[in-house]
Amino acid sequence: MKKAIAIGEERSLPLAMLWPWLGVNTLGFAVVTTILIQIAADGMAPDIVGGGIEALWFSGVVVGGLVGPMQALILRGQVPRLRIWQWMLASMIGGYLAIVLWAIVAVAISSMMTLLEVPMPMLMGEVQPSVYGALVAASVGLCQVLVLARHVRGLCRWWVANVIGRSLGWVSAQLLWTLVAARVSTFPSSFWHFLIVALLGSVGGLIYGGVTATAIPRLTPR
Repeated sequence: MKKAIAIGEERSLPLAMLWPWLGVNTLGFAVVTTILIQIAADGMAPDIVGGGIEALWFSGVVVGGLVGPMQALILRGQVPRLRIWQWMLASMIGGYLAIVLWAIVAVAISSMMTLLEVPMPMLMGEVQPSVYGALVAASVGLCQVLVLARHVRGLCRWWVANVIGRSLGWVSAQLLWTLVAARVSTFPSSFWHFLIVALLGSVGGLIYGGVTATAIPRLTPR
């Protein structure tokens, strides 16, 4: 009976790992969001999908190269054999895989809208961020699972948490921007624009970190 209870009980992430995990994702996504907006062609709108092709192509390197190592350092407390460079590479490849998938999806949606005679800008303005965020989440999560597969179990839960966390974080940041965009445009200094962009990135990172933190304890050694 005791064994059955022990197996079925819910695990939680120790505070010694929880706070660093939340911190690196909150800070990391705040920094990379600001960098990508700086790279973006229009320079201000924090819509990486529509804000500039430069930001889109740099996103894989920036996110994987800056956030990836910090995540890997924390995860090694749960997965000691995890290699930092592999985690970075998985994050980068996942980001670029999402771009390819997004191009396919965008063409499919465009063709469907043409057949249905629905105005493309109206639809894409609403669903574009959500679809792209979900594709990034699924692609990066899949590549990370492939890296973890040799070392731990609990991969399905990690992938699901990745998809939910990154999608919710992405959509939340987009919705918050929609609420504050009009006021930001009246600010006299670009400093305040980038500060708000960083705050929006930190919100997305915090949500992602909080959701994925529930899956880390399930990554048990093989």
